Amino acid sequence: FSGWQEAALGHSEATDRHLNRLAAGVYCWNTVPEWEADEIPYQIANKGYPVILCNVNNFYLDLAYDAHLDERGLSWAGYVDESKGFSMLPYHIYRSSRTDMAGNPVDLGIAERGKTVLTASGKERIQGVQAQLFAETIRDFKWVEYYTFPKILGLVERGWNAFPAWSMLAGEKEQQAFNKALALFYSKASEKEMPHWASRNINFRLPHPGLCLKEGKLYANTPIRGGEIRYTTDGAEPTLDSALWEAPIACDASVVKAKLFYLNKESVTSTLKVN
Repeated sequence: FSGWQEAALGHSEATDRHLNRLAAGVYCWNTVPEWEADEIPYQIANKGYPVILCNVNNFYLDLAYDAHLDERGLSWAGYVDESKGFSMLPYHIYRSSRTDMAGNPVDLGIAERGKTVLTASGKERIQGVQAQLFAETIRDFKWVEYYTFPKILGLVERGWNAFPAWSMLAGEKEQQAFNKALALFYSKASEKEMPHWASRNINFRLPHPGLCLKEGKLYANTPIRGGEIRYTTDGAEPTLDSALWEAPIACDASVVKAKLFYLNKESVTSTLKVN
């Protein structure tokens, strides 16, 4: 049999010994630290069950990419984009959530403190990683594609390499190495994967630009190489004919709107309102 994690919870030791000989796979999804249930996958593996890591806060495709009001998807376990999958560590699961459900950074240095340790035999029971795409919010196949691409790349990356170099580091060195690896990940996604998807007419998602007004200058950013950030300062929706943001520029507008354009695709609109 196979089943969700609940199939391996709450049994006596004798029942666990019986069931773990019959289990083909137990799909562990609840890894949200705030719910105090992120130890469950390792507890189940340590009891002898074969475990597939399906972390809701790393791999659930039907959760919205972020909190933008125009982003389709659910939010019951936070938000999941491709960087969340990229950050997942199968054998350091407590350091797989770099932010909490609200998006606030967490202290990875203490994330494992006092929690269930994956034993050597338990480690052998970790079978792999898997993403889920539930269909409550899907009405057309284009949304299957939107939820999947590029979010699936995080799963692919971590399924391929469970021990990235940055996972062996700590503190500032870990953060710097992670940022460098993530930038390379986005570079390859932008320059290799997205052009291929575009050639196949796949409805992939572009992240909306980050906007910031600092000391009278407008700053913007995107992780997508080759993408163009187009913006307006009159409240109008940005188009391909709108001004191109290339460097910090003087700005005294009360509202700035921006979109990312790339490969005949566009993001949802970022809006920055200045009081």
